[in-house]
Amino acid sequence: LYSPEKPFVLKSGQKSPIFCNFGNITSGASISHLGDIYADSIIDSQLEFDVLYGSPDKRYPITVHVARNLYEKKGRNFPYAFNRKEAKDHGEGGQLVGADMKGKKVLIIDDVISSGKATRESIEFIEKAGGKAVGLIVSVDRREIKESLPGNIPVIGITTLDNLLTAAKNKLQTQQHGPAEIIVALDVDNRKQADRLISKLNPKLCKVKVGMQLFIAEGPSIVK
Repeated sequence: LYSPEKPFVLKSGQKSPIFCNFGNITSGASISHLGDIYADSIIDSQLEFDVLYGSPDKRYPITVHVARNLYEKKGRNFPYAFNRKEAKDHGEGGQLVGADMKGKKVLIIDDVISSGKATRESIEFIEKAGGKAVGLIVSVDRREIKESLPGNIPVIGITTLDNLLTAAKNKLQTQQHGPAEIIVALDVDNRKQADRLISKLNPKLCKVKVGMQLFIAEGPSIVK
């Protein structure tokens, strides 16, 4: 969301014209796709951990889908846990929901990191539960100053605020002016090679140019 006239107040207390609203992830398809992206990034990071941890509260569905996608698509079965905002005074009680973190290496799942305040709170909760935070994965790393987190835990940022702004700018330009036109040069030796190259192209997305060597080899018929 972008509102330069009325900036958003972030959890850190900072004001920003930009707010990454994961409350807009509202369908099975979108949350499943997001879980895929997290799962891929976690595997690519090669980070070693035992438990996934989601801090309150929009992170709950993300964490569940990450755990599910790691299991169904990567063959990795990880337990997961949550932190309630308030301690439960009935049933099993307490603030911890899900897997025991005692003596375990814990990967924190969040949507965005800006100041790192929420991450520090998560690390503190994990340590009280007897676990050790070994990493943080977020969709958007929007930190202006990338200060070290407690324990120097690594941050896996799937994308950055700069990337989002660039993508939004490109999308706006495409809407205003249409997609950029790509012209592929047929710089090949003969008709057979040209046909092979053309078969890989989408005519809705590009045009082709007959190169000089191809024109000399095949004559005007190649243009037709």
